[in-house]
Formats: sequence, C-alpha cells, structure tokens
Amino acid sequence: MQVRAYAGSSAVLLGGVIVALWAQIPAPAAIQAPSAATARVVTAANTFLASLDEAQRPKAKYAYTDPVKSKWHNLPPGMADRAGIRMKELTPPQRQAAEAVLHAVLSGYGEQKVRSIMAADQYLGEKMGSSAGTGPDGYMLAIFGTPSATEPWEVQFNGHHLGVNVTIVGSGHVLAPTLTAAYPNMYTDGDKQVVVLADEAGRALKLMNSLDSAQRPRAIQTAQIWDFLLGPGKDGQVLQPEGLQASDMTAAQKELLLDLTSAWVNIIDDQTAAAKMAEVRKNIDKTYFLWSGDTTVSGKAYFRVQGPTVWIEYSPQTVGGPGSIGGRGGRGGGRGNFDADPNRQLDPTHVHTVYRDFTNDYGKALAPPF
Repeated sequence: MQVRAYAGSSAVLLGGVIVALWAQIPAPAAIQAPSAATARVVTAANTFLASLDEAQRPKAKYAYTDPVKSKWHNLPPGMADRAGIRMKELTPPQRQAAEAVLHAVLSGYGEQKVRSIMAADQYLGEKMGSSAGTGPDGYMLAIFGTPSATEPWEVQFNGHHLGVNVTIVGSGHVLAPTLTAAYPNMYTDGDKQVVVLADEAGRALKLMNSLDSAQRPRAIQTAQIWDFLLGPGKDGQVLQPEGLQASDMTAAQKELLLDLTSAWVNIIDDQTAAAKMAEVRKNIDKTYFLWSGDTTVSGKAYFRVQGPTVWIEYSPQTVGGPGSIGGRGGRGGGRGNFDADPNRQLDPTHVHTVYRDFTNDYGKALAPPF
C-alpha cells in the first residue's frame, strides 16, 4: 500500500477543542452472498501465496493451529516476534497481491482505517525520528491454514499498532480479536489536524453526553483506567460486566451505543458486519458501557463496550508513559518518572483499541483455532 497522503479521519482545532471532520466513506457496494465473499478471499489468498518463491512461502504460510497465531501485538518491528512475511520483502507485484487479500476481507471503511494507522506510523518515522522500522514496509501478512471455501483458515495482518485477525470458516467470517491503534493519533498534515481514531472517540463522547444525571454515575468508573485490560496476550480471559447496562438506556441512547460498536464491527466485509451488528442489536439490553476519564474532550478518556458477543476497549496511553511524547521510546527521549507520577494523564496522541468476542475469538465457535 502506498501510504503517502496520510489520509483518514481528520479534525480541526477551534478554540482548543477538537472538532472531527469525519472522512467521507464511500457507500458500500451491493452486499454479496456469503459464498461469493468467501470465494473472493480464497482467490486473493491463493494468488498471493502462488506469487511467493520457495524462500518466502514459509514466512507467510502456517498451519491453521500454529500457536504463533496468537503472538500478534502492538509493538514496533524488531521488538518481538510475530507471524508473517514483511511487506518490504515483497516485490511490487507480490505486494499488490498482498493488498488484494486485505481488500477482500475488509470493508472500504476497514481498509481506510488500516491505511490511516499505517500513515500515522509512517509519520512517526519520517517526522518524529523513530528508528524502529516504522511505516508500511514494517507490516506483515500471514495465512494460517489452506484457503478454502469450506475448511477453516485465517488471514492475519499485523504490525506496529495493528493486529487484524480474520478467520474464515465457510460462509462465516470472524474479525475478533483485532487491535487498531495509533501513534501519533493526532498530528498535522499541512494545515490540517489529523486524528486517526477520531470516529471512535467522537461516537463515544456523543453517547456519554447523552446520559442524564442518574445514568452518568453508573457509567463512569471513578478509579482511572490507564491501559486496556484485554489486549495482546490476553486470549481466553473474560471479565465481569461493569458500567451502565443498555437496558437502562433510552431507545435513542441504545442506537448511539450500536453506532459506537459499529466503528469496530464495520472494519470487516459488509455482509459479515451486517450480520454481526444484527447479533449485537439482538443482545443490546445485555450490553454495558463504561467510561473512565475526561468527559468534555473527545479522545481523552478510556471507554469500554461489553456485551455477550462483543468486547471493545478504547485506551489513550499516559503522558510520560512508554512510547508517549516525552516518555520512554517517544519523542524527546525522556524516561520521566512514569510509575511514580501521581499526576499522569491520558495522552490522546497515543491510543490503543481492541475488539474481541469472548465466544468466538479466532472463530473458535466455528472451528478449534489451536
């Protein structure tokens, strides 16, 4: 993918307040039958694998049950092992074939989000002086199992601040678990202020601001949450629901909660996303919304959505913390006194989010993943 335009959700600063200018997402194409959608992915994956030579293929092709599947993470290249062949190892035609795999499993909205995350990572290297191998060349594509219209297999695309897992079992496509994040989440491109994950944060703040004085104390966690709880390496863990239950929301608020959830669900192809959102809607009264942090500015607070088949966390990192501006590994190079600082704040320039389904991570409800 040529990521030079730094495209994505954007925002302008008006009096110090971030106002989102939501990206214009093209209307989705006519939804295909699930078998046709699966056939497209199988064709794209087989074309990609056929383009690789004998030295490259073992880096990209794994057994479906290979435990390396669960080793995705949000660290920069070289800091920890992950599955897949790196984009910089591919010839232009091979890279085009790899992009076609992503195009087949993701929606237009999802592709734009992936491009925006990689653009931010490119900015980190080119404008902020990171030497961690940032940018599109550092991302990796792996195929687990044999692409098939009937047997289970998986597409994994992962790298710094991105871990996309799409499991395919016949007509069933499963996005969970998937990590979308950004550093910098906010940066300038010419005269524009770009906010990579503005869409998610804006929808959440809209829901938060809709709550009345009786609902807000039930939604807000008074103890500050500083990081996501079920990110990489937390497979199989389940937490008890906390926050405001949607059964105690108005019909309009439930729609806002569904709209917020769709910012993650809609990453995958349109047919799968529509089916998943129908499932989330069916369970909406059993879904919870939790907030921790600033309730006035978009993007400066942790929030969580938890339902029977969905777990979403949005987690700004901490000022002075690892990787943040002025913190360990961030611009300025200072280590700070992160662990001892009682005044640490959430940093909207460095954000992690994760999407899971406790019942179906890696498509486990459809086929054993490991």
